[in-house]
Amino acid sequence: MQLSDSVATVSGIGDKSADKLARLKIFTVRDLLFHLPKRYNDFSQTISLYEFDAHLDEEVTTRATVISKAFLRARTGRNLTAVTVFDGKVRKTFMFFGPPYITADLKKNQSYYFYGKLTAYRNQVSITNPSFSPIEEQASKFSTIYHLTAGLTNKFFSKNIQKILNSDINFSKLDFIKNYLDDKTLDLFQSLEIIHNPEDLTLVEIAKKRLAIDEVVLVRLANSLRRKKWQKKLQTNKYKTFPVTNILKNLDLTLTNDQLQTLEDIVVDFKKSEPANRIIQGDVGSGKTIVAGVAGAVTANNNLQTIILAPTEILANQHLSSLQKFFPSLDIGIFTGSKKIWGKDITIGTHALLEKKALEHFKKNKVGLVIVDEQHRFGVNQRSKIFGLGARKNVYPHFLSLTATPIPRTIALTIYGDVDLSQIKSFPKGHRKVSSHILTSSQKPKAYKFIQGELKKGNSALFIAPIIEESETTMGEIESVKKLFLEVDKYFHSQKVFLLHGRLKSSEKDQILSDFANNPGSILVSTPVVEVGIDIPDLSILVISSSERFGLSQLHQLRGRIGRRGQEAYCFLFHSKDKTDSQRLKHFVSEHDGGKLALLDLKTRGAGETYGYLQHGKGNFKIADLSSIEEIKKASNIADKILLTDPELTNPYIKEYLQSFATPDPID
Repeated sequence: MQLSDSVATVSGIGDKSADKLARLKIFTVRDLLFHLPKRYNDFSQTISLYEFDAHLDEEVTTRATVISKAFLRARTGRNLTAVTVFDGKVRKTFMFFGPPYITADLKKNQSYYFYGKLTAYRNQVSITNPSFSPIEEQASKFSTIYHLTAGLTNKFFSKNIQKILNSDINFSKLDFIKNYLDDKTLDLFQSLEIIHNPEDLTLVEIAKKRLAIDEVVLVRLANSLRRKKWQKKLQTNKYKTFPVTNILKNLDLTLTNDQLQTLEDIVVDFKKSEPANRIIQGDVGSGKTIVAGVAGAVTANNNLQTIILAPTEILANQHLSSLQKFFPSLDIGIFTGSKKIWGKDITIGTHALLEKKALEHFKKNKVGLVIVDEQHRFGVNQRSKIFGLGARKNVYPHFLSLTATPIPRTIALTIYGDVDLSQIKSFPKGHRKVSSHILTSSQKPKAYKFIQGELKKGNSALFIAPIIEESETTMGEIESVKKLFLEVDKYFHSQKVFLLHGRLKSSEKDQILSDFANNPGSILVSTPVVEVGIDIPDLSILVISSSERFGLSQLHQLRGRIGRRGQEAYCFLFHSKDKTDSQRLKHFVSEHDGGKLALLDLKTRGAGETYGYLQHGKGNFKIADLSSIEEIKKASNIADKILLTDPELTNPYIKEYLQSFATPDPID
């Protein structure tokens, strides 16, 4: 058995089980082996059913016998199962929401451990959808709880993962990373054994740290291979002239040193025989669009076309207006759902550029450069099409990705190790810092009165409803923003108030944003869907409700949307009186460096909150904690040492481990 083999090669896993595993993105032996428990139940610490009231809102474990099961249907139409249990003194009913299969393993008159969070409902304290395990089967004091899907149980995962651990896989040979670690460090097999069969949760954390090192090393190695393949396999159109100096002379702008350095990086890329693959990261307002325009002008001087892809129609129109103003000699077109005008030099558009007719058009023309604004805002299938925009056989255009997401360099090089990175940290002349203020609800009337005065001057305002946690419904988010809309509309009844949220169609969102932009002195009430794609010069006021529920990086990007023409701008953060959140928000008020705020976000909220969506398709970190900068550096150094001794990664065990880990490559 090899890690890269199909999961169906594990004895006892048939086609039906393999299909179910595919829903969890488990396709190979490695995928199953590294499907780590999401948590553990500790059966050495149990409480009685009588003690439930004293432990409200806590995670607890209890022992009880199943007396009865009743299948019901809630008023909302949802299926639920009421399971009544008895521990010898007290009876309780546990409610399981979902299809009947989730309680199929609960047998009448059998005793189980039940684990979950105690909540109150109709004066009864109980557990909803508890995890459970038969007492007679529980030899260890811990049980592993995995992410499940319909038809698969925790028992299924434990049993089949153990088969892999007991198989003929040569873990010691695959563990090439152990050679670069301290002798006291757990080896690969020990780490997996401890995580799937825990006896001590302290050891589990040590084992996870070991696997996290593997994960980062493998991401770096996979990215290195992808980069080498990119360099060997792909060619690009030749650039013969690089008139950056002349282009800059005609600009009515003075570029910052960071912008000039980024342009220098791009010119170096253009001189190479393989296509560039570069990320340009800079705060909102740092001047990424101008840099992109200069790169497009250089491309036009080489008789090649540029494609600029934006996530929304209004942003595409804003790019068009900006580039036409600064580069009047270029023929610039726009291709969106409502407008389809090809540009001879530059075509700016939305996802409409990824439609079949557009793709065919670009294949007939020489495309030298593709620029994507906030690439992660496009879907997975769209991103694979973006990669092939303007490609003809093995001749690919240069590729630039623009992002305002603040990324500490160490993390960027880990997530995006197969690309080059340019960072624009400084701002053009005339940029003003936004005046930010933390307020409580009691200060709302005074703040609203001030905002009213600004609106009368023709300045516009943006009100953001709180982020809704994943556990809450999308409809909850809609109710939240609608409630805020009614409040704002009632108070500012003499102004136009627009409503925007994620459930609207793209065309509806674009229309609302366009109407808002064309009505100075108006108000937009929105969910954070506007974080990307809004550039309205008159926007001077930002009001964020329940600001403690936002990450600092997201608050920073939202704040960057106001005061774009250098006018006075104000950000009002309404929050609860929680001291921890208040301290965090105070850092935001005083700090305007996106990178520093991102690092603080990592420390206080973790990498999942900050960069979860950026990781998609870049190794999909499941174990590594990107907030542990030192651990990331340690793993990156190991990867560099491996590449130094084996640059082509010819070691067969490295190849097998890597092949089982790496994501599919779009250039294959």
